[in-house]
Amino acid sequence: MVVAHRGLLKHAPENTLANFRACLELRLGFEFDVQRTRDGLLVCIHDDTVDRTTNGVGKVSELTLGQIRGLDAGSWFDPMCSNEKVPTVYEVLRLVAEHQHRDVLVAVDLKSGDDQQERDVVLLAEKHKVLHRLIFIGSTISSPQVRHNILQMSPKARVAVLANNAAEFPAAVADPHAKWVYVRFLPNDEQMAAARRAHKQVFIAGVTVAGNVPDNWKQAIDVGIDGILTDFPLELRSLINASKDGAWQSLFDGKSLANWDAADLPQCFKVEDGAIVAGGGPLARLSYVGPVAKHDFKNFELKLDIKTKPGSNGGVFFHTGPQKEFLKKGYEVQVCNSCPDTRKSGSLIVIEELSTSPVKDDEWFEYHITVIGQRIVVKVNGKTTVDYTEPADTQRPESWEQRRLSHGLIALQAHDANSTVYYRNIRVKVLKDK
Repeated sequence: MVVAHRGLLKHAPENTLANFRACLELRLGFEFDVQRTRDGLLVCIHDDTVDRTTNGVGKVSELTLGQIRGLDAGSWFDPMCSNEKVPTVYEVLRLVAEHQHRDVLVAVDLKSGDDQQERDVVLLAEKHKVLHRLIFIGSTISSPQVRHNILQMSPKARVAVLANNAAEFPAAVADPHAKWVYVRFLPNDEQMAAARRAHKQVFIAGVTVAGNVPDNWKQAIDVGIDGILTDFPLELRSLINASKDGAWQSLFDGKSLANWDAADLPQCFKVEDGAIVAGGGPLARLSYVGPVAKHDFKNFELKLDIKTKPGSNGGVFFHTGPQKEFLKKGYEVQVCNSCPDTRKSGSLIVIEELSTSPVKDDEWFEYHITVIGQRIVVKVNGKTTVDYTEPADTQRPESWEQRRLSHGLIALQAHDANSTVYYRNIRVKVLKDK
């Protein structure tokens, strides 16, 4: 999700309602700053003084709300923006509430160590029913006490913990309270897989992505960063829209089997705690039949999280066909950590097979499958287990003749009555032909 730093600060006066309204109309998230006035009200302004962004002078904490509201917060940017006011946090959150249909991320930068400040913001967010849109940053990212205060007000609040660099990343991921990791460096596939296993989302900010840096933005997008805070949100949005390769699109809503088809064996699949549960019946396949790519995939990247119960078998199919053709057409990436099959997780069945699983039962791991041209790459938790290029004169064993690259469905396997495999966070990026 694109998050505009202090709003569209290159195009409108920062931290104003006009600016934030424009962000919301453009389906952009934004970041705003919180300070407290002398008379105890919360206002949205970055600096601890009004000098830079209004026609007044003085510290925010030494001015009343009435004094601050009497200032012009727009003319400094452009005479056409005269008489914009410093908004209250109440007004900002009310504006977000008025745009509830906009699926955006709003970052709240808490500027002070005022214990009551974070409590007041949570109460206001709950009043306007927008707490689910907010991620708390600022003093939150480095202060366990601030995170505690926020979560004490509402366990549903999304707080972030800081990782300045790769060395700090494991501790941030392990933080038992933060739902997000706030990074100031570009994480790699392996680090992102670790965050997914810990049920964490990742938000990136700072000099790495703040400027007009398309190469860094693309790297962040490619590894699956959840939110990017930048001074150039319109340029970032343009990069996403004009990217040669598509954006990540979800195939599973986490709530139902909408857009999925189990043909005549629906009893083998159900949704539980945000995951597809496969097993408890005969051999079956669950096919994605939704609108993304008209469910006919050729070149793509597929990412999904998987967990197995001991002894369980499963699989991820691609370039496959209707239900009765699954075992004949396309490829299967194996899911088997401790099952009796000698081909373990990370294997591309019939092509490149591992005898030892790189992951364990009862632990979430991430599959990242890339198909481009004649090449198939399989990664488990960011580490490559298969890098295969299909030759032009492909020869397959008898009964496996159609195990070759073409195009087709993506599907999940339920293997047998004694197997239970969980699949979640299923997302795909459709790639252009090379």
